[in-house]
Amino acid sequence: MPRYLRAETRIAAPAETIYAILTDMPGYARWNPWIPQCSAGAMKVGAIYTLTVLLNGKPKVVSHEVTALRPNEYFAWRDLGWITWFVQGSRSRTLVPLADGRVDCRIEMRLGGLLAWLVPLLYGRSLQEGMAMELAGLKRYAEAALPSSSGIPKNSQ
Repeated sequence: MPRYLRAETRIAAPAETIYAILTDMPGYARWNPWIPQCSAGAMKVGAIYTLTVLLNGKPKVVSHEVTALRPNEYFAWRDLGWITWFVQGSRSRTLVPLADGRVDCRIEMRLGGLLAWLVPLLYGRSLQEGMAMELAGLKRYAEAALPSSSGIPKNSQ
């Protein structure tokens, strides 16, 4: 498996709505089955969040530091902790508004370091499934918040 993972979907909701959901870390429990718990705090570069992520069906507590924010477009974080001596991971979420009002939403994960090759072998399928679950949950939640009179077509991919 590659040291780069990616998942994407098209969401019938404005980028502002999607970004607000993605950056409300304690709110993940309402819509994200892959990350069912996350600590609170102001979303800003340098903020550190502790969250529970499901890997191979088991909860794992991890910490991430926010490394980049572009409101309504992009945010990224990187792994923290002892594991980063061996494997460094970074994740980004990118929003690309389309002319019809829908938004392409993409999650990308990059792995580096001495043992990065091992992560896809141990967790690759779980990581890919988790990213897909996150996007499916985000899509359901964001589209449910949108009034039917918005004019944004919901028959997306």
